[in-house]
Amino acid sequence: MTNRWTVLALLTAARTVMAFQFQAVGAIGPSLGAVYGVGLAEIGFAIGLYFLPGVVFALPGSAIGARFGDRPVVSFAMVLMAVGAGIMALAGNWTVLLIGQAIAGVGGALLNVLMTKMITDWFQGREIATALAIFTNSWPLGIALSLVALPPLIGIGGAAAGFWLIAVLSAVFAALVFGLYRAPNGGDGAVTRRKPMRAEAWAALCSGGVWGFFNAGLAIMFGFGTALLVGEGATLERAAL
Repeated sequence: MTNRWTVLALLTAARTVMAFQFQAVGAIGPSLGAVYGVGLAEIGFAIGLYFLPGVVFALPGSAIGARFGDRPVVSFAMVLMAVGAGIMALAGNWTVLLIGQAIAGVGGALLNVLMTKMITDWFQGREIATALAIFTNSWPLGIALSLVALPPLIGIGGAAAGFWLIAVLSAVFAALVFGLYRAPNGGDGAVTRRKPMRAEAWAALCSGGVWGFFNAGLAIMFGFGTALLVGEGATLERAAL
């Protein structure tokens, strides 16, 4: 795969799957609460658990990518997402479901760190703003698709059907990334590391903080909005829409 726009399409679609998986617990939260006998506090913890591994894996994630290459690490991350979703589909109790969510979150953390770097490897100059705008919008797209698709699906096959769908999508894109993606220089995406300048570190800290607060608010709205509307009498499908 040598066309940068095709690479962008592949990586954007793969990250859409990650957003789809993140929103799954929030999208079907009321149903999970009924099946496992848990309340909003437990649902909220499960939602946050997807991002909790990022506290541990975000910083070393870049070093892992530099050591082993972007393509193998991102593919492995999506395998973790698939394994986590499979565990959640088979979970017989809430604790097992949380374990699956945590495993998927490790994959999501690694994927999120490295994919942005992979985009910047392929695009330079004025094109990078367009590429990153397209790539970033995979997040709300995946969330929206999860809200629209999962409630009707679990109405047919239960919560397990939704998690199996995520497992299959994650596995498919793990194979696609591993089989099709190539770094622009023909290598594996590993890069030479250097210590960031103080100004670069400060800019990253500020922009990351703003982005983090924005996503925290977004997660609260999407995580509990469905449950709130269901509590007011809406059906799960209408609440998700």
